[in-house]
Amino acid sequence: MSDSLISRYGTAEKPPIPTVLQSGNISLKLVNGELKEIRYRGVEILRAVAYVVRDENWGTYHQDITHRAMVVQQDQRLLLKLQSVCYSRQGDNWLTMEAIIHVDPQGIDFTVHATPEKDFVTARCGFSVLYPLQGVTGSPVRVIHTDGGDESACFPVLIAPWQPFKDIASLVYDSPAGIRVATHYQGDIFEMEDQRAWSDGSYKVYSRPLEKPWPYTLKAGNTFTQQIRLQVSDYGDKAISPPTTPCAIADRVPALGILLTGEQLYADGNLADELCKLAIQYVIFHFNPRQDGIDLLVKLAALMHALAQQSYQPALHIEFVLPVEKGADIAPALDQFWQQLRKVALVPTAIIVSPETDLTSTPPGSQWPWCPSLSEIYQAARAAFPGMALGGGMFSYFTELNRKRPPVDLIDFVTHSTCPIVHAADDNAVMQTLESLPYITRTTRSFIGPKTPYHIGPSMISMRHNPYGAGVYANPQQIRMTMTNQDPRQRGLFFASWLVGYLASLSGAAVTHWTPAALIGPLGLSNHDARQVDYYPAWHVVALLATLSGWYFDSAIDDNGKVMLYLRERQTSDNTRWIMANTHHEEINITLPEEATEQFFLLDMSGCDTTPQNIDRQTITLNSYAVIGVRKSPIT
Repeated sequence: MSDSLISRYGTAEKPPIPTVLQSGNISLKLVNGELKEIRYRGVEILRAVAYVVRDENWGTYHQDITHRAMVVQQDQRLLLKLQSVCYSRQGDNWLTMEAIIHVDPQGIDFTVHATPEKDFVTARCGFSVLYPLQGVTGSPVRVIHTDGGDESACFPVLIAPWQPFKDIASLVYDSPAGIRVATHYQGDIFEMEDQRAWSDGSYKVYSRPLEKPWPYTLKAGNTFTQQIRLQVSDYGDKAISPPTTPCAIADRVPALGILLTGEQLYADGNLADELCKLAIQYVIFHFNPRQDGIDLLVKLAALMHALAQQSYQPALHIEFVLPVEKGADIAPALDQFWQQLRKVALVPTAIIVSPETDLTSTPPGSQWPWCPSLSEIYQAARAAFPGMALGGGMFSYFTELNRKRPPVDLIDFVTHSTCPIVHAADDNAVMQTLESLPYITRTTRSFIGPKTPYHIGPSMISMRHNPYGAGVYANPQQIRMTMTNQDPRQRGLFFASWLVGYLASLSGAAVTHWTPAALIGPLGLSNHDARQVDYYPAWHVVALLATLSGWYFDSAIDDNGKVMLYLRERQTSDNTRWIMANTHHEEINITLPEEATEQFFLLDMSGCDTTPQNIDRQTITLNSYAVIGVRKSPIT
């Protein structure tokens, strides 16, 4: 069992087994004290209701359940009582919570009483309610404010850079399935953020407005109480327009890149050989002059020279963190970097420039730090780096790009990264981030236009940089946790299938460049030691997709976790491929395309098999997180 878990997830930590509860037409899953997949007549109406405690850097505390009791009452009513505790990072303080949950055929009552042992510092402590995207995006919503005011609107289709709704006492939405869903909030001031901005597959209502100071302190011995009430009813026969959702259309496989870091350059002497094997189209290197010196550029130049010696010359893109000081000219820092590049004979294809102030997120309600205008920065960078493509955007996530949109007429392309473990790290939440990607790309296209080259990545599961706090979290126990740069699933089939789903979700966005991961290490596709190279499953997926860069593709993702890519060398070509992935933890049956006569790629728990073999059946079973590639037999 442990080997099976490690093959799939890169860790021996077992996924939690949910408790399925039913009361009339309402069903839900109880997972570690959180309510998941709340459905009415089989339709998901809420994605999650959870009481969440975050530390001062927005990391999520683990909660240990110390007592649990459930009583089945009359008329299909359920009563659950949970007691839990979460400890501070230092382990010298804790918060105890008592949860009382009533479930009946008309809805759910969820009350939590939280009491700190000592003064407890937190960035957020309270309920988070997640609304799914399917059947919700674009649907009518009514917001009742704490002063009794009534607001009618719709869930946003394009991703809102700021909170769509504030000061929420009740939120009522009408599903296209004819279901009215009302949630009522008590115990604090609640507001909504569009979590799709972080690639979460949800909208989130949470307590304590972001414009209030954080972190803040819960005083010792005081009990803090919040309550959520969910009411569900049939909406009748009134027709509701279906929500607007992005649709996948024909696109081209982006150029594939790989992230190189200083740690990789210093730790491994065989990077050139591994890059040649992977055969991606470009590499990204991050350089921060506050932390990095010319010795690092010497290492990079040696690597690029070694690649050229092997007749392989991927394009070099450098992320340059621009130092800024109020009142100081930015030109000298740009000129110094240009001189350093010349000294080591490095000639990048592209330089992406971002001010150091933008490495840290500025949330709504906070004061933006001083920074030269992006127009000034890009104009100076254009003058400093003649003949190179100039990129702009964010080294962090779409969230920050959406809040600080660049003047696209001054740059050659726009870029941002993604990370699926900012808010949640369970397997379902990570896979559900694929739902939000079409909205991210569609919103980006809305302000950069249809023709501006669009780069995405690095986009691995592990977090390379935390713009919301002091840093990323170590993960010595190799568990599922938020905001870590060591997510174990990078090493498993999970990441490989997720990457296939990621590319499928980019269809229609005309993304020109995509960096799926780093080359080696916890951010990467492999692990190196003195004896051998351990290639993770995702390595084989990236290597395969790199050979298909520039091909046309269509995609589809169904509710059962099946992802399909249909690829053609040219729009009218008979040279076709189909790549399918199972992004679910259970095996699924898939029907192969009738035109496919040969399997050329299979990635599952037995390893990676690239031996071509004839297909003798059209329906196969694809194990959890497996990937298969089929094609027409090549003409001999």
